[in-house]
Amino acid sequence: MNTVFCFTGMFLNHIEGLGLKLPEDLDNYNPVEYPHYHVFMTLHLARPIDVSSLHYNAELIANLSDEEIRTVTLESLINKGFCYITNSNSLM
Repeated sequence: MNTVFCFTGMFLNHIEGLGLKLPEDLDNYNPVEYPHYHVFMTLHLARPIDVSSLHYNAELIANLSDEEIRTVTLESLINKGFCYITNSNSLM
């Protein structure tokens, strides 16, 4: 099922316990201290999402090394199997 999550807290039940280091305040955090979480939110917040892919995407991002997360590109994530919806009509 596709949807759009507009608030960071909406992800919590979907990504908790999947290896992403989560800040105490999901909205106000230091991206340098939480780079994996930052990448996840940048690619998912207020974007069309296949809800069934959240678990996989979160684990994929969490498993990136600390070095790789700082240089990762959307293209490289997609090549690893990252699910990214690019057509907003897919919500219908």
